[in-house]
Amino acid sequence: MTSSEENNISDPCVICTKPFDHEEIKYALQCSTVECHFNMCTDCTEKLLESSKEGPQESSDGNVYTLNLQCPSCRGGFCVPLSDILLLRESERIKVQDNFPDEDFSAKELRTKYERLAQLSRAQKCYNKCVREMEKGNKGEVLASEDDCDEEAEEMQARKMEYIDSLLFYGLQGSMTVSERTYVKELMTSGSTTKLVQATHILSSIVEMNRNGGTPATRRLQNTNNSSRDWKKKSQSLVTSKKSPTSTSRDFRRTRSATQVTAAIRMPMQETSAWQVDLANKDRWKKMYPAPSRMPRSFIINVDFDPNSYWGCPIKFVDDLTSLAMFRRRSNNSALSDTDRCHLIRDGFSSLQVNNFGKVLSKDNTYKEGVEYLLSGIKDYVRNEEQVNLRVPWRRLVVSSVKGHVARLGLKVGDIITHVDGEPFDGNSEKLKFILEGKKQSCGEDETPTCQIVVNADIGTAEALRLRSFMAENQIL
Repeated sequence: MTSSEENNISDPCVICTKPFDHEEIKYALQCSTVECHFNMCTDCTEKLLESSKEGPQESSDGNVYTLNLQCPSCRGGFCVPLSDILLLRESERIKVQDNFPDEDFSAKELRTKYERLAQLSRAQKCYNKCVREMEKGNKGEVLASEDDCDEEAEEMQARKMEYIDSLLFYGLQGSMTVSERTYVKELMTSGSTTKLVQATHILSSIVEMNRNGGTPATRRLQNTNNSSRDWKKKSQSLVTSKKSPTSTSRDFRRTRSATQVTAAIRMPMQETSAWQVDLANKDRWKKMYPAPSRMPRSFIINVDFDPNSYWGCPIKFVDDLTSLAMFRRRSNNSALSDTDRCHLIRDGFSSLQVNNFGKVLSKDNTYKEGVEYLLSGIKDYVRNEEQVNLRVPWRRLVVSSVKGHVARLGLKVGDIITHVDGEPFDGNSEKLKFILEGKKQSCGEDETPTCQIVVNADIGTAEALRLRSFMAENQIL
């Protein structure tokens, strides 16, 4: 922008003769005509935008007219919508988001804040695109319209959902087709514990296939890794053969001059690349839409031990009678209230620990702000018909100790045993020991009995996964 153009924009508003503020000069109106640099103050822009929404109007002489959103100076269109211009000016004037941390906001205020930030980010992209086209000289050819911004928002939403859904597959998305990922995602976000167990069995079978030779995707990945590993070995051998025995990296650092060091320090920072922006977005999405701390898993355990032995048993359990004690006297025919759902979802996002006295302790999720943001949408949460007459077990069995081959399978302390051999389990530790002892005695000496255990497929985890998917699909962040 030349000095004459800057003086034209910095002049008082030609409509109300009010001097321009800082934000009105920084975010000036962007007309589609290259030679036009018309600008209005915020009050006049709001009046123009409101008048255009009123429809046909009658003038003083009786004529009916319709006010179009055009530049009053050249009658050209606006590259950036006036609503986005007003939003950028308001954010520049009050910068509330940068002055207060998320801990100072309530759940409703936090949700409103990030919705506003999403709108602000979209408006900033439209304005920056228009400024770049103006600098190139083709401002009137390519316009940063609302359709372009909507396409960018849809593309960002698709990338966000792809990343958020990938956290449900335990890193197995490379071994699954698109239809398989869609089906498993629908099962895990249905809010039903039965469907959650089905998804867990599917993922467990994919893990077993990868161990036994793998799917075509994993075999291609393995061949690629082997070829890249061989190439690295060859390149390292070439470097080692050409490298003299006396030249080391330390000697090279010593030979650098002070001029070279100063030049390296004064090197300007490069612009943020696309992968850095994508990495920052993924980190933000991970905090705003955290996964439950206890994700459902399925294990097949060899029952080659005495369940009643204190030292020889590789897995131990403890009864948790306090975490969900509020549901002990709840009627099974009554629907879950919002307070009950919040309690279950908070429990699904918390991790469990067992102290030396056998007491179960609950620890909050690392991303506490994200959990509060998800709970802010509990009122807009669509109720599931399968959850109306839901029976919430007030007693549950928690893993207190693992070792040996059970620990190598991935079973951890704090996991909740919810299903045994495909059936829901709501008993205590003595009942599970009795089941394991019966399996061991029913098999012969040459056979090793097995038991399939599903952990963390409880109501709290199912509700947390469903609310997480609901908020991610309906909020563009």
